[in-house]
Amino acid sequence: MKKHVFVFVFIFLSFSSLLWAQKNEKQDTFFLNKKKGLLGRIGKSISRNPAPAAVRIINPFEPFSGEIIREIEIIPLGFDRDINDSTIIKKSFFTDVANALHKETKHKIISQYLLFKTGDRVLPFLMADNEKYLRDQEFLKDARIIIKAIPGYNNSVKVYVITKDVFSLGGNVKMSSKTKGLVELKEQNLAGSGNYMDISAFFEKERDPSLGFGSNLTFRNFKGTFLNWTTGFKTYNNSFSSSKAEENSFYIILEKPLVSRYTRWTGGAEFDFNITSNGYHGDSVYHSDFAYSRQIVDVWGGYNIGAGIKKESDNVNRLRHFIGERIFYTKFYDVPGKYQNNYNFNYADINGLLFSYTLYKQNFFRTNFIYGFGRNEDVPEGISATVVGGYTNKSGKKRAYYGLGFEGTGLSPRGFFTNYVLRSGAFVNNKKLEDIDVLARINHFTRLRELSAYWKNRNFIDLSFTRQINYRLNEPLYLRSEFGLPYFRDDSTTYAETRTTLKVESVFFNMHKFLGFRFAPFVFGGVSFLNPLQESFKKTHAYSAMGAGVRSRNENLIFGSMELRGYYFPRTVGTMRNFRVDFTTNLRFKYNSQFIRKPDFIFAN
Repeated sequence: MKKHVFVFVFIFLSFSSLLWAQKNEKQDTFFLNKKKGLLGRIGKSISRNPAPAAVRIINPFEPFSGEIIREIEIIPLGFDRDINDSTIIKKSFFTDVANALHKETKHKIISQYLLFKTGDRVLPFLMADNEKYLRDQEFLKDARIIIKAIPGYNNSVKVYVITKDVFSLGGNVKMSSKTKGLVELKEQNLAGSGNYMDISAFFEKERDPSLGFGSNLTFRNFKGTFLNWTTGFKTYNNSFSSSKAEENSFYIILEKPLVSRYTRWTGGAEFDFNITSNGYHGDSVYHSDFAYSRQIVDVWGGYNIGAGIKKESDNVNRLRHFIGERIFYTKFYDVPGKYQNNYNFNYADINGLLFSYTLYKQNFFRTNFIYGFGRNEDVPEGISATVVGGYTNKSGKKRAYYGLGFEGTGLSPRGFFTNYVLRSGAFVNNKKLEDIDVLARINHFTRLRELSAYWKNRNFIDLSFTRQINYRLNEPLYLRSEFGLPYFRDDSTTYAETRTTLKVESVFFNMHKFLGFRFAPFVFGGVSFLNPLQESFKKTHAYSAMGAGVRSRNENLIFGSMELRGYYFPRTVGTMRNFRVDFTTNLRFKYNSQFIRKPDFIFAN
């Protein structure tokens, strides 16, 4: 136990002031500043240093509520410009090359992402939702919508949509060893269309066949319908039976997101087929322990009640209503021989129907340096309460399902953010409750602190409690989980029915850039208490981890963050060692800010 306590002592003693040189940036006047009249004023309105405090996205739009949109102008920025402080020009050989090679997003494409048109009246909440929706697009680094009055015209405004692309061409090379590697090419913005494509090749000498391939194509906002369509395949997925690259996956995914609080319909559909092929084992072992094939069909839709009313008189405290319906089907055509007559939750057939009702309100603040390295990020505030009910058939066992969920998020005036989650769900069989899940979580991060001119700091705290009661068909609680310690390896000896976890992390953002990359050292620690299945609380085991690392990212590129992380594990499981170092590329850090989701079960892992 002393080792686990030491994890937290390490966290608080490890914080220290860090200094690093910063590259001088050339100051100049944004090209719009040189213009006269409206264009000059719009340039001056964004030619300032970023505000240190979070800003509610709706605030700049409220003074123009109800006024008529006479003109809309789309202004794309190059890679040498900063959308928050346009007086800064970051000229370099790399920005010049990027501007020359990059195919800028077409004006027609950006216009298809707008929720308003010429002649409409300004709806502040719609404008705020639209700005966030633009920032959510993977092919855009950032976006702003700015409104200016037109002199000489009563109740008339001009809307400026300012966007900045990411450099959309990218790739990934990963060499795990001399005999195993992956090469991947990505285009996030095909010919300026906003669509996505990737192709990949995997090689492993011990695998038969040694080569595997994959490709993915996504049509975003198909013909301005806000429908996203993805199709793809991969012949080297890691199978969940062996954790080796021997699963073939084929899929089609359709999604119509809730792009605004005034969007009436949302939904999605997913069609997957997965089948393993023997790449590593003898035939008898493969068929006995690892072979499977399955089909997944998942379709859902939802209606945003009252989306079209009270637009002109809307306010931040308005409660909204949403109903959803979902039909799902998972069928295993083949399972490992040893599970053909023995139940295993990994290979369970399931189908069912779920309904949900959600009461919610949600607004957003614009801030930065949460998971990004300076780009604008949207943080939600609001509440949601959801009731779920339905019917399931899992491996021939027919049961009703009922669930409740509450979530609240808020950003204090001082910049402290807290997210509260409380969820509970249970199945009913023969008038008895089974597979009861209870989840409580508090996720908190502190305000951004200015340590010096070159360093900023933010701290993150994550506390969660999960409990399973009357365990029957569902998967148990894992140590390696979003609500546990994901740094651990999978091990059946850590299956539990109660789990309490505390994780802390302190991140130091450096303002200096090297070839466009910013760096953020961090220290972290966590401890998780697990009560094994069908054991008393006296048998509770503690697992902990601590360490440090550094992340780096160039926000102009489509690559995710790179992370070098070192761990110390006072207690290990399976074949783990006490020390480990990982280097990970293409990490995607983004706050999940959507209250509206498809009807679903409580997922405790």
